[in-house]
Parts: sequence; structure tokens; C-alpha cells
Amino acid sequence: MLPHKARDIMIPLEELPTIEAGATLYEGIQALRQSFHRQGKPWHGHRILIVLDAEGRLSGILTLRGILMAVGLYDLLNDPLFRAESWSWYFLQKLKEGSLLRVCDVMRPLEVATVQADDEIMDVVRALLRHGVNSLPVLEGGRLLGVVRTVDVFKVLSAHFLSLNPPPCE
Repeated sequence: MLPHKARDIMIPLEELPTIEAGATLYEGIQALRQSFHRQGKPWHGHRILIVLDAEGRLSGILTLRGILMAVGLYDLLNDPLFRAESWSWYFLQKLKEGSLLRVCDVMRPLEVATVQADDEIMDVVRALLRHGVNSLPVLEGGRLLGVVRTVDVFKVLSAHFLSLNPPPCE
């Protein structure tokens, strides 16, 4: 049995970068890029942003995956079948007008997929798989404490399996 709980392996809320829900997707991309260099190493960072509403309350998380999925909409700009439609001009124009997409349009709301601080590692693994995500907000009494990522779980599981020291294959 693995002794760790979600709270033991999560990234604390204080260490995560934030962005306002009304910011543009472009601003989200820039904020995420800047967060990658927090420790002076290229592309080192948490790959998520905590999203705050207009009053500064937590409302969701913006993940690198979410941004990549949203950017997929821009593939439509080069699709000749889409561009041939009479209504597509309006849609394409809106996409071009200063990245009309906002962080709140592509963020994952906090309540969609979460774990509790005292959930065991295997419960966290099941939640990651069930929701098909790479990070989960960690809650305690409805309050966000931090985020647990797939890589955090992997570190614990790899250490556990290495400690088992199985016999060599024959």
C-alpha cells in the first residue's frame, strides 16, 4: 500500500502562477511561457495557470493541454472547405480580431475534476484516468490547496516499484 496522500505530493497553491479569467488566450500563453522560466531553467515550470475571477476568487485552471486544444480552432483558417462556407467569413474575422478567445473560454472550471487532500495516491490515479487530465486541483473543505500532476504521481509510483526490486526475467 502506498502511504502518500494527495496533499503530500501536490504543488501548493502559493507556488502556482495565476491569471484573470477575462485575459485573452494570448495573455494566457505569455503567462504560461513566463512561468516555465521561474527557476532559471528553460521550459521548467508547472504547465498550468490558476484562473481568478474578477473578484480575485479561484475559478479554474488553464492547462497547456487546454491551450493546445483551443489553438486547434485556428486550423480552420487554412481549411478550404470551411473557408468556402458563406458564414465562415464572420467566424474567421472574429478569430483574427486580437485573439477573441478568453482564458475563461478554455479553462477547466475547478469543480469539473478534483481530488480531496486526504485521497490516497491510487484514488488520485483513478481520478486522473477517469477524467483524462494531467492535473487535478486538490481541495480541502471546498478550498483549493494546490494541484497534483501526473508527474507527481509518477514520481511516487516509480519509487514504490523500484523499492520492490523484482527478480530478473528468465
